[in-house]
Order: sequence, then C-alpha cells, then structure tokens
Amino acid sequence: MKKNLFSVLVASLITVISTQIFAQGTGNSPYSAIGVGELVPNAFAPNLAMGGTGVSYGNIVYINNVNPALLVKKQYTAFDVGLNGQYKNISNGTLSQSDFGMNLNYLSLALPAHKNWTMGLTFQPYTSVDYESRFVRTIANSEKQAETRYSGRGGISKAAFSNGVRIGKNLYVGLETAFYFGSISKDTTSITEYTVSGVTESNHLKFTERTSFGGTGLKLGAAYQQPLNKKWQLNIGGTYELGNNLRADRLNNYQFLIESAGGNGPTIARTPDTLAQATGTYSIPGKYTLGVSFESPLKWVFAVDYSRQDWGKFKNFDGRANPNLTASSQLSFGFEHIPNIQSTKYTSQIGYRFGFQTSNTPYLINNQQIKDRSFSFGLTLPVGKVSPSFVTLTTILGRRGTTENNLIQENYTKLVLGFSLNSLWFQKVRID
Repeated sequence: MKKNLFSVLVASLITVISTQIFAQGTGNSPYSAIGVGELVPNAFAPNLAMGGTGVSYGNIVYINNVNPALLVKKQYTAFDVGLNGQYKNISNGTLSQSDFGMNLNYLSLALPAHKNWTMGLTFQPYTSVDYESRFVRTIANSEKQAETRYSGRGGISKAAFSNGVRIGKNLYVGLETAFYFGSISKDTTSITEYTVSGVTESNHLKFTERTSFGGTGLKLGAAYQQPLNKKWQLNIGGTYELGNNLRADRLNNYQFLIESAGGNGPTIARTPDTLAQATGTYSIPGKYTLGVSFESPLKWVFAVDYSRQDWGKFKNFDGRANPNLTASSQLSFGFEHIPNIQSTKYTSQIGYRFGFQTSNTPYLINNQQIKDRSFSFGLTLPVGKVSPSFVTLTTILGRRGTTENNLIQENYTKLVLGFSLNSLWFQKVRID
C-alpha cells in the first residue's frame, strides 16, 4: 500500500511540474510587475492562520515548512497539500476592479528516518506574476485613439529537500536545499484602429519578453526549547536564507496581429520575429528570520516572528538595481489552542488559531514604501474522531498599499485549505 501511495505522489508531483501549475496567479496584482514578481509565503495553512509564524515552534500535528530544523518534530510519515484562493479589490481612488484567482499552493512529503531525524520534500511557488493594465491616449493630430496594454504571467517555483535533526534533548538544526525553476512572460501591446471600405479593423503590435529561470539556494535553521516548568517551555529559533544568483535565459520577440470587428480575436498577420536571445543573472538577496514563542505542547502557543530581506541589493538581468525595490521587513504574531488532542471527543481535538502580520513590502513607488497588514484565523479539523490526519481552513483578511500619492490599494481575502494525510491511514492491517 505504501509503495502504491509513493507512486501516486511521485506521479502527481511530476504532473504539477510539467503543467507549471504553480505559475498560475491568484488575481491581478500590479505590484507583481516589479522585480521577479510577488513573493509567496512559504508557510503552510496552519502557520498562515497564525500570521505566518513558526520559526521557533513545531509539533507532530503538521509539517513545519518555516524552519527546516523543526521538521524533526513531525514523527508521522505525512503528505500535505494546500490550495489557495484569493478575492481582491484594486483601487486607485477613482477606478476600482474586483478579481479572483486560485491555485495549488504547496505539496509536501515528510519522512521520519529516525526519531531524531526527519527528511522532507516540498514543491511550492516562490514568486507569482499576474497583472494586466491598459492606457488609452489620443494620437497626435488625429481624432483616433491608441491603446497600450501591459500584462504579465508566470512565476518562479521551488523544489526543496529538507533535513531536520534533533541534537540532545532541546536543540534542533536543519538545512534546506532548494532548486528554483519557472518562467515569466511580460507583454506590451499597442493597438490602433482604422477603417477600410467601411470595415473597422485594428492592428496589434505585440512585444513579448519571456525569461526562464534556474538555480539553487540554501536555507539554514536552528531552534532551542527551554522548559520553564512541567507545562510550559520557551522556544527560540531562527533561519537564514543565503543570497543566490538565478540563471536567466531571455527571449524577446515581436508579433503583428490584425483583429476585425465582430471577429474571434486577433490573428497573426505574419510570422513572429525573434529580436534577441540572451543569458544573464538575477541576484536574490539573503533573508533572516528570528522568532520566540511560549508553548504548552499540543495545548497553547504564543509566538512572535521577525524577518528582513534587503531587496535594495537585488540585481536584474542586466546587473542593475531596481529603483522600485528596497529593504523589506515583516513582524508576525500568532496564537494557537488545542483543547485536548488526546481526547476521544471530536471538538476537543480541534485546533484554533489567530494571527496578525504587518509588513514593509519590498515595493518603493513614488518614494513611498508599500505597507501590508493582515489578520488571520483558522481551524484544524481532525478527519474522524480519532485520527492523525487533519484538514485546516485558514482565512486571511488584509490590505496592501494606499490610494494616496497616486498609488494603488489592494483589499484582499485569502482562503487556504490544507490537507495533512498521515501514516496511520496507510498502515497494513496485521493479524497476530
């Protein structure tokens, strides 16, 4: 049974990679046009419900993807899946737009090799690009108008192999090795209309920049827990992601398309022209996260995390810094309560989580750094009365940006559904 399960999981992961499902966005986000796109949180559904905290604590209930050192806390063989949906309203103070998108958020497999060593394999998005905007202007010395459309799709995905090890009784260390892959396409289309013999048509001049990425990265983690009394302990933890250089292969091409009024869309008028092919490097800055928590194991958790990443050190394809990127920081608070996980009463096994997060994002627009604040809450529901498997429902309500100073504000609601399937589901029945 376990062999069949492993085959299904491998086939599923291969399917995900081949279809680039992680590259799908979660709704129009103008800020994702900057740099390599919008950074996607690496936390899973239970941690997201606690504001994204998790660098200092972990348990046997779910996989901790925030700090590889605490992966060893997971003593069940587990397969976690996360789905993410997002509804947002985008406004500049005058115009507004509502949008919705959803995608697969993560796939993760945890394999305890020893009571003091657990390995993990995770696939998830690292960045997401999903934006579209248009501008209309009047052509000089003419009554006609020209429209310019800007759009982008894709993102960078991450496949990570992690190891968490327990040293002695209270010290944990871990290492994550990541492999980055994916592509981002950005289009600029200029559209003009004209009339010939009473028939209205439009010319579409489309310039496409497609960049494919590849590279590796390392993330170091450590945590320490200090018992305070029989029920409570103090946890401290930290991670550091080393800066890395991603190889980038860029292809620029040009297309000329024609669209007739009442037609089924623009059609290619002539063979697309390849303008340039080049190879370069994107330099991604390092990131550190520190956290502290007070925990009554499998009962209560109060956690605080802080992280910083200096995107001012980011270098683009041409080796230049981006003036719209600066140092980012994030402060997160989380709370968790499980009444009695060992009880046979279903409601006593439910996990309740709340969180708050405030961020100075990497985006610097009109000399103003964009801020993001959100509240989160969630429930972890056991599958059956007595089961090591769970379903987590997480809701995040937040606001990013502002309508002041000609900026854009995003009000969003994120829904994350996480499934954690543990080894007892797949154990063979044995008869003595």
